[in-house]
Amino acid sequence: MMQQIVCNLSQYIPGMPNDARVALQRQSKHWTGWEITEKPITDSDGKVVGSIWYRGLKAAVLENLECVETSNVALDIFFDEAPLPQPLQPKLTSWVALGRLNEGTKLGYPFPITVFCGEGKPPVEEFLGPLCDEASEFVGRREQPRELVVDDSKSVMIGARIVITDATARSFVKGTVLQTANNGCTQCTIIGKRIASTTATFVSHSTFLPRTHEEFVTGKYDQVERKHRLRATPLEKFPIDIVKDVTVGDDRHLLHMGVMRTLLSAFVSNDGITVEESKYVTLVQNVLVKVQFPKERCGTVRYFASNTMLWTAEEWRYLFDVVSIVLFNHVGQPKLFEAFSQLHTAIAICNHARFSRYRNVAGDLIRDYLKIHSELFGNVTAYFHSLLHLVAEVERFGPLPGQSSYSFEADMSILRKTVDITKQHSPTHQAATALLMRERGRRSSTATNFPYLTKRGVHIRKNFYLNNLSNDTDGWFMVAGSGTLSRGIVVKFVSATINPFVVYGRPLAKQQTLTRNPFKKPIGLDVFATTNKKKLQEKTEYKLEDIIFLCSADKHVL
Repeated sequence: MMQQIVCNLSQYIPGMPNDARVALQRQSKHWTGWEITEKPITDSDGKVVGSIWYRGLKAAVLENLECVETSNVALDIFFDEAPLPQPLQPKLTSWVALGRLNEGTKLGYPFPITVFCGEGKPPVEEFLGPLCDEASEFVGRREQPRELVVDDSKSVMIGARIVITDATARSFVKGTVLQTANNGCTQCTIIGKRIASTTATFVSHSTFLPRTHEEFVTGKYDQVERKHRLRATPLEKFPIDIVKDVTVGDDRHLLHMGVMRTLLSAFVSNDGITVEESKYVTLVQNVLVKVQFPKERCGTVRYFASNTMLWTAEEWRYLFDVVSIVLFNHVGQPKLFEAFSQLHTAIAICNHARFSRYRNVAGDLIRDYLKIHSELFGNVTAYFHSLLHLVAEVERFGPLPGQSSYSFEADMSILRKTVDITKQHSPTHQAATALLMRERGRRSSTATNFPYLTKRGVHIRKNFYLNNLSNDTDGWFMVAGSGTLSRGIVVKFVSATINPFVVYGRPLAKQQTLTRNPFKKPIGLDVFATTNKKKLQEKTEYKLEDIIFLCSADKHVL
């Protein structure tokens, strides 16, 4: 009944949430209400092409600081575009700025700051200006955070850490040429050679002189012969290094949707980057669609779609992280697979703080991979060139998950389901309300204490769940070994108890490493194979500190 009342009221009260749980929850003392004030955006002819809502950066930060327990926080900003095609307005799109507050290595949750809905891109001054002006007043740089008074009894030190975008949004907010242009690299001054109508190729597999913040803001990169910056941008006032802190190392766009998509073509074609669709169909329908994702790793996606054009980022990520290192051993050129194995190991190192001491080696592995890539294909395109800057960004910001756009894109994904131009409120109002509701609903939930038991398994920590389903895909984890098993032991989960916390599992009776690992010590960089996943040893007891990694397994991969 209450849900129906709230839904009916939402038609007449602007900003009224559609969920009764959100409407009735305790409000924050910094909460300014659900009123959403939009500003119309017009084109050069005076025609209204959309509207923009700016929440206020300080207001958003103060409200989200109530969930922060430490006195030092880092601010992340995310920019992206989300197409919202409608039957009556097919060119409708949304540009959004989201923020996130982090406590050390503990990442926070996204919250909305700016929302634009309309046709095309918003004016950059309207989209970035208020955000950057306000940030310059109370946010410090990551090396020199500034004090922000929350209330009479609490203050925090806050500094801007990173700006996360994809290639298109990065060009828009920085006012630069596209990544595919001759001078498109945002991190170094390499000049590409155009080999197609729209794509520049960097023949070299090494970096050039690094770009700097000072040279960027003073207009040195505006020169015609090496034009990189097209215009000044309000982002130059944001308290960051506009070169180093606007990253290229977002794993979702760079690795999964970029590098992996290209390499799948390369392995299938066996002779280059282009490939006939029939070969795709053979590989995908005969092999990949039979791969079942473990439930512990993927919440919604369980299988690869038969059409690669319909693959989500989650499918590309699972292909890169797990399936590729086994599958590509049987297709394509052996030399390319050997090189890919080096790249796969380098990315595994960049993904975990556990391997931080090996990051220099990861850089060497990436350079070695690109040398072979350049020999095989004769060029290094923008996506692959960006790999050269990956380790430097990991050294600056920590493991790749900390600079990933996946959590932000999860919030953006709700806009396509929410915005409907036939509803009473404008698209901007609908998008802003949906993002605010998601933020407040997430903040009102209580903190989870790990580990804890469920009916079918145990949550070891966030994103680390083991279940005891009878299949041979779910419930695998790794523990340290010794002697011939020093690379680690793969174990099938059986059960767990809480007081004291003990996990019971059955190790594989026989396992062997599938790829060559260049290291002797670190556990977790190997791929293991077995002839029979159901042949297990006796049940063994493990403590929490014994469990190192969650493993993924299917009929092709273990």
